[in-house]
Amino acid sequence: LMDDNFASIVAGVKEGRSIFDSLRKSAAYTLAHLFPEIVPFLLNVAIGMPLGLPTLLVLLIDCGTELAPAISLAYELSEGDVMKQPPRNANADRLVSRQVFISSYIQIGLIEFFAGLANYYYVFGLYGIFPHCLPFTLSFFTATSDPFTCEGTVISADQQVEALGAAQSAWYVAIVLCQIFNLFASKTRRVSLFSSNPFNNEVLNASVFISLAICCFIVYTPAVQQGFQ
Repeated sequence: LMDDNFASIVAGVKEGRSIFDSLRKSAAYTLAHLFPEIVPFLLNVAIGMPLGLPTLLVLLIDCGTELAPAISLAYELSEGDVMKQPPRNANADRLVSRQVFISSYIQIGLIEFFAGLANYYYVFGLYGIFPHCLPFTLSFFTATSDPFTCEGTVISADQQVEALGAAQSAWYVAIVLCQIFNLFASKTRRVSLFSSNPFNNEVLNASVFISLAICCFIVYTPAVQQGFQ
């Protein structure tokens, strides 16, 4: 309408499809980290395991390490086959379709959950606390707890607090790193990631650096560690 050129219709359709794809990529990326954030609370309530991911770390993921990467997908170039796709069915092709939900929330979410759980168990193992000792231990892992015994190893209250903090940090780091890989996987929904340069989005590359910087600041800054304890 603005330039009286029919070729602009094609460009407009392509831009509209690219915007919808970018929104779907961002939604799919964001959905993935919800499952590994929720399950630690369910394990804490159901079988009394020490909380793998405290509320503050969940907020730091949602409002810290995830913001820049999710926004960066809006700057992603359109995929090569965007104009080869049939018109979208407005009644069936939702922003978060069944395929997107299953792929992100369940498939990728499960991978991230098991990565977080494996890190959590591994760090506790370094302190002599093994997985079968962790259920129904809500009365422990505080500064005023009684000594905790696992496989003949006695862990003091201070060691319990230190072990829990390290295990929670490991779960947090696992989600952040998995989401970085998920971010690059979310760049394309149909064609191979390697069909183009995976690093062609400078905003996305910068968002990865920001996410890692926030993660390292939270995990390795002593003052911040004391705040979470």
